[in-house]
Amino acid sequence: MAGLYQSYGRRQPSPIRLGARIVLAFMFVLAAATSCSREPGAVRDAAYQKGMSYVGQKNFGAAVVEFKNALQVDPRFVNGHEQLGLAYVEMNKMDNAAASLGKAIELDPARGHLRAKRARALAGLGKLDEAETAVEARLKEKSDDVEALVMSGGLSLARKDVSAARKTFAQAAATASSWRATLPSTKACGSTSPKSASTSAKATSAMRGKRRSRPCWRCCASPTPGRR
Repeated sequence: MAGLYQSYGRRQPSPIRLGARIVLAFMFVLAAATSCSREPGAVRDAAYQKGMSYVGQKNFGAAVVEFKNALQVDPRFVNGHEQLGLAYVEMNKMDNAAASLGKAIELDPARGHLRAKRARALAGLGKLDEAETAVEARLKEKSDDVEALVMSGGLSLARKDVSAARKTFAQAAATASSWRATLPSTKACGSTSPKSASTSAKATSAMRGKRRSRPCWRCCASPTPGRR
């Protein structure tokens, strides 16, 4: 071996240098393996955060791409399915929205607040029966969910049941009024006394007398007091 190195004019590496090279190579392989084991979660989270940034900019098309990237790394990432579905709602792609929100609920049944949003997507597709089933499931979980109540009233209107719609809208208005009454008053901070029944009566009367004052069940996608 020594003769081979000498024939090419090269010196044979010393045992110490050879051992150092082996150790460095082993450390490099170990570091690479550790990095690879952590990479999927880091990639998923980076894509998700980038998607949320696009949501803040109301660039929902770009957000959808990033949420899909996150889900490609981790198909069971519940936050990814939820935000993807909400982005589709904003883009009026209700078929995709219903599927994504449904997947989020399937993976995490505790996210019942998404049922009303999924119902909205289903109603937009004309699937009123499925939408009503979703709303009823949410109201069984939380009877004072304002978004679900408004959606239920909208479905009653779609079925031309005006009486039921008025009743449900009135319930939603009363629930929302009661929730606002628990907030600290700007005049007397700390006051949590509920508003009088006349407030709910006025809200109900306004909905009966003015068509424009009815809650819009088609655009009720914002967070509501009834969300758990």
